[in-house]
Amino acid sequence: MQRRYPLTVISGLGIPWTEDYELDERLLREEIRGLLERGLKHIYVFGTGGEGYAVTDEQYEEIVAIFAEEMKKTESYPMAGLISLSYNTIIKRIKIAIKYGIKDFLMAMPSWGALNDEEMRRFFVDVCGSFPDCRFLNYNLPRAKRVITPEEFESLAKEIPNLVGAKFCSKDMFVVRNMSENQSGLTFFVNEIALIHGNWLGECGLLSSVGNINIKKTLEFFDATINGDLPTALKLGKELAGVHRGLSLCCSKGRMDGAYDKLYAKLINPEFPLRLLPPYTGFTEEEFESFRLYIKNNYPDWLEPQSRY
Repeated sequence: MQRRYPLTVISGLGIPWTEDYELDERLLREEIRGLLERGLKHIYVFGTGGEGYAVTDEQYEEIVAIFAEEMKKTESYPMAGLISLSYNTIIKRIKIAIKYGIKDFLMAMPSWGALNDEEMRRFFVDVCGSFPDCRFLNYNLPRAKRVITPEEFESLAKEIPNLVGAKFCSKDMFVVRNMSENQSGLTFFVNEIALIHGNWLGECGLLSSVGNINIKKTLEFFDATINGDLPTALKLGKELAGVHRGLSLCCSKGRMDGAYDKLYAKLINPEFPLRLLPPYTGFTEEEFESFRLYIKNNYPDWLEPQSRY
């Protein structure tokens, strides 16, 4: 089977906002450079963690321009997220990103109402078909009000050659099995908890989330998993699960994804702000400090030396 997109690690950016909810350009550039320097090559902007659902078109272009400029400075594969209720806005934002040299996209379905079978097919055919020189991954999550099955992805892949993969963070191990065994040529990206299971049964890429607190160890975990080094994979996977447990112990429930991404970014750079665009709220400084101390006391090796803590 020939893969349409590499079996690799992808990760998203959190967006740093000032007290006036303007972009903090310096911190954004530092964040991008830091991820690249620590070994990530496939980075996306404007997933849920990057508040792609909340930004204006003007903010979208401002941030994409900076993102593309920084990513061009080294060998990398920048990807722009597409989250909107409007088909026309999605098309507009693709054109904005292309203007700055970005050709890879992470695309969610419009979600005010769940798409039926024909509407789903038409959406993918029309968007992907309008930009044949670009590559599209689907952001496949319940917020879209319809989760696409591995079997449906196989059908879409036969018709759409530049549909190349999906972010598919299911907790259902039977679904993970069906993804990992899929023969469509698409690359499915799962979270840290599902990675070992998915690669035991087949092949999956990794969507790094909490693993961003230590990219070197997360890349080691990914390499061990796909290369069959089970003792190392299990050791690091167990540690990551323990780090993840700290979120439920130290942080309040019901936050948007970006609140978590900003916790991880602040563990690398203490200047990184925790705020989200309104009306959403991030974690408090007290919650961050509780989470930091939990990691320091229980998993100190997961605090990077350059994290300034």
